[in-house]
Amino acid sequence: MITTAKKSKGATLSRTKIAAAKNDVQSGDKDKLENIPIELIDISPLNYRKYYDPDALDKFAEELAIHGIISSLTVRVVKKGRYELVAGERRFRGAQIAKLKHLPAVIRTLTDQQVREIQLAENLQRENPHPLHESLAIAQMQQDGLNNDEIATRLGKSKTFVYSRIKLAALIEPIQLIFLANKFTIQEAFTIAAIDPESQQEFFDSHCKDWQKKDFQLYNLSGILNKFRYNLKRAPFETKDKNLLPEIGACTKCPYNSAVLKTLFPEMAKEAVCTNKSCYQNKCNAHLQRLVYDAIEQYNPVAIIGRNFSESVCSIITAHPVAKDLPVFDTADVTTFNPPSVPDQEDYTDNWAEDDDPDKFEQEEYEHAVNEYKADLEEYNHLKETGKASVAIFISENEVSCILFNTEKRQQRSGSTTVTSKQVQEAIKNGTVTAELLQGEMIRLQAKEVRSKQLDREKVQLKLHQQFTEQFSVLESNESLTAADNCAARLIIFNSLDYSTQRKVKETLFPAESIPNMTEQEEIYTVLSTLTEQQFAYLIRMALACKSESKTPNSVSAYTLYQVAESSGTNVQLIEQEQQAILETRELRLNQRVTEMQKRLERINSVV
Repeated sequence: MITTAKKSKGATLSRTKIAAAKNDVQSGDKDKLENIPIELIDISPLNYRKYYDPDALDKFAEELAIHGIISSLTVRVVKKGRYELVAGERRFRGAQIAKLKHLPAVIRTLTDQQVREIQLAENLQRENPHPLHESLAIAQMQQDGLNNDEIATRLGKSKTFVYSRIKLAALIEPIQLIFLANKFTIQEAFTIAAIDPESQQEFFDSHCKDWQKKDFQLYNLSGILNKFRYNLKRAPFETKDKNLLPEIGACTKCPYNSAVLKTLFPEMAKEAVCTNKSCYQNKCNAHLQRLVYDAIEQYNPVAIIGRNFSESVCSIITAHPVAKDLPVFDTADVTTFNPPSVPDQEDYTDNWAEDDDPDKFEQEEYEHAVNEYKADLEEYNHLKETGKASVAIFISENEVSCILFNTEKRQQRSGSTTVTSKQVQEAIKNGTVTAELLQGEMIRLQAKEVRSKQLDREKVQLKLHQQFTEQFSVLESNESLTAADNCAARLIIFNSLDYSTQRKVKETLFPAESIPNMTEQEEIYTVLSTLTEQQFAYLIRMALACKSESKTPNSVSAYTLYQVAESSGTNVQLIEQEQQAILETRELRLNQRVTEMQKRLERINSVV
């Protein structure tokens, strides 16, 4: 499709003005017309027009070979014996192809500024100047110090026209050649010019290397360019943040933001599209780096978790003084625990309830969801408190979150259900509930109760451990040994103490200065062998307290701590009674839920 500029009254006026300016430049000069040998003429480096259609030049050369040069060229003397072409480059190139020996030329004395004026006038006065030539001419006028308003007035064009042509000058040279060959429409050229030069080069290398073939054509150009355009409304970073990359500033004033250029790209302005691929990616990386750094400072993680980290993510991690030393785990190699989501009451409106009071079922379901959320949140926090899970930061492509994990891979039970409470509730609300869903929900509830009972034992042990530690961490509270202490002593050796507990025990039981004439081993043996009953009780109980397994049931250490606490006066029964009351309340709710599910199941089966 050949791209041409339509004539207009404004365009005619502008040509008149430019011609007048050209005449003003020429007036007063002593014109000298000569036939100059073609080999003595050099093409002017000042001419912004660099491309001429080779097929059109060949046809023009055929005419010149028959009729010769009708309109004289304009040249100037730049050095003795050589001439620089001022106007008539197309005629000059055609004459070269036609192998003409001499060319008629007017010799003038002109400054560089006057040469540019004449070249501008000649190019713009042509019948159908190519939009890119207009663009390059306007760019030249800008370089000469004219602003957009002055250029628009001088050309008799609108400022929008001037600005749009300026954007075409942003095309890289290989794509300019394609456009000049009329293999891109002007609108396609605008679209390509909107992306940054680096992206234009990538686009050219991937899709346009064979553009000189006669059948060259690109299908779905917009789709191809989409890989270089990014919807700023979906950007992970705040587009108004001018401090994210201070040297670049906010996106709201960036010339690569289509919303800023809404007069030029109105169809893209509605979405605020970024067309600078490298800048967008740099901002994404800077945003992710900020999130990682903030998360490390806020959560003090012991590991980083993710999958298939990109080079940019790896660079962010290795650049941080703390993150670079943290272990990195693949999500497939660990078990992760996400915090539970707070239930939304709007999700529990039952429009399909068969009861006389539809709001009753909604309230019961919502309350049950809230109770489940609280239980799940308690279990989530319990994982961290008991040391069964540690804090990590999870890094995805553009998000960072705090997560709990342990290095045990999650075991998949055969026949396990994937039904969720929300899934069942939505099916009931939409009238699509099935017997399989209800059966799966009952299995989930029962499995959850099994886990809840395990959690009950863990909670009892955790509370017991807490009270035990508080009660016996003060030396004066350990007045005498009990039979349970003596049993526990068999499990305890000094070297099993962790570092912090060992240091605390040393500060309490060992002298401030070393015992003269004794090695460290002898000193430790002597001190431990001469402990009073009170000191020995302190050592035993601190050793029990520092064992992580003593915080959870089903271990020898936990069982022993339980016995020691009970025999030392800790009110174990009160802790168990409190938890038992919670268990009974929960079991009552469970029975009510299961009964209701069974009724619904019976109704469905009766219909079937």
